[in-house]
Amino acid sequence: MEGNVTGNLTGSVASVSGNVGGNVTGSVGSVSGTTFPASFPANITAMQIDANGVVTAGGTFRKNTASQVFPIYLVNAAGVAVTGSTVSVTVSKDGAAFGAITGSVVETGSGWYDVNLSQADTNCTNCKYVATGTGGATARPFFFRTAP
Repeated sequence: MEGNVTGNLTGSVASVSGNVGGNVTGSVGSVSGTTFPASFPANITAMQIDANGVVTAGGTFRKNTASQVFPIYLVNAAGVAVTGSTVSVTVSKDGAAFGAITGSVVETGSGWYDVNLSQADTNCTNCKYVATGTGGATARPFFFRTAP
């Protein structure tokens, strides 16, 4: 059959060239002229998705996972960046009392510091952190909800 088919097509047809609009009832032996992906992307195995469709890798904090870094900016009471401060960070895990983190803090410069969280520091779903430095320096409290 040449040309376009619109509406319903029933029965046996050897071939159709052109466009089919409407419904096709029965089985279709083959379809040509349409390109489908021949394979999955090369990085498909790196994608981590759980049974509920939640992506478990990427740009978010993971629960009970070491080596995650959160940047903070330390300022004094006048709002001026503080350098050379000794920084202490506490964490409240899922509403519990605040306690010291077991990770470390490293100054990166110009008032910026990296909080290197240990596995224990992220063993919470709702994690709240407070950072203070010597000489009255403070950073905005930070928090996150971890992903599995």
